[in-house]
Amino acid sequence: MNKKAQIQIMQTVIIIIVVFIILFIGFIFYMQYSKDSAAADIEKMDTKKSILAASYVLAIPEIACSQKLDIKQNCFDSSKMLVFNASKNVEYYSDYFYTSNINVLVFFGNASSGVCDPSNYPNCNQFILFENKPEGDIDVEPYYIPVSVFNPFDNTYSAAYATIEVFT
Repeated sequence: MNKKAQIQIMQTVIIIIVVFIILFIGFIFYMQYSKDSAAADIEKMDTKKSILAASYVLAIPEIACSQKLDIKQNCFDSSKMLVFNASKNVEYYSDYFYTSNINVLVFFGNASSGVCDPSNYPNCNQFILFENKPEGDIDVEPYYIPVSVFNPFDNTYSAAYATIEVFT
């Protein structure tokens, strides 16, 4: 073989190596972009799940304030919340609330503090509606929603907020 042919073969080999290096670097950037995009999609799904859980809590008829079939927006009946315990039926409510903790804290209109149950009501300010915390190291995304709490025994309303902690 003459020298000119050897030089052309070497140039071809170098060009092929450079093309493969460029393709490899492009593949690495594409994989990083795909990974970041997938993480963003997962975060969006978790946010949607949290918003859905919050909307289900606000719309659940088992605890809503109602008079003569008229359901009030963002209002919970304290007597209904007192006996409502979704944690006893996790299989049913986990379809709506996923893995979350949901409670209502009355911060105005009630001087007492503590978790409400039939023995201490109305001298309490926290209603635990649902508890379904998964095991292990998890992230939590809390949402706080202002609500009214109606006390049908004395026909009064109290200011409160619902805390929805969705575990992701």
